[in-house]
Amino acid sequence: MNAVTVARFWQKVNKTDSCWLWTASRRAKGYGAFVWADDSGQVVQGRAHRFAWELMIGPVPTGLCVLHSCDVPACVRLEHLFLGTRAD
Repeated sequence: MNAVTVARFWQKVNKTDSCWLWTASRRAKGYGAFVWADDSGQVVQGRAHRFAWELMIGPVPTGLCVLHSCDVPACVRLEHLFLGTRAD
């Protein structure tokens, strides 16, 4: 991910004492919406917490989701995110 995209992402995050809240566009259920280009140049219209995971950890394995231990859909704080399935 290029530096411009990363800077654009962090400009939209409010770091509180607990959650790091996405302050820009949100989807219907409160998940942050963020658009970026992946390594191949494909435009991704995805969720902010998923971008945060990929930025700080790496790709999300196929079949898994990035979930919130805090149950705050707008949170992008890595310590509050974990991998799991839709059933989790």
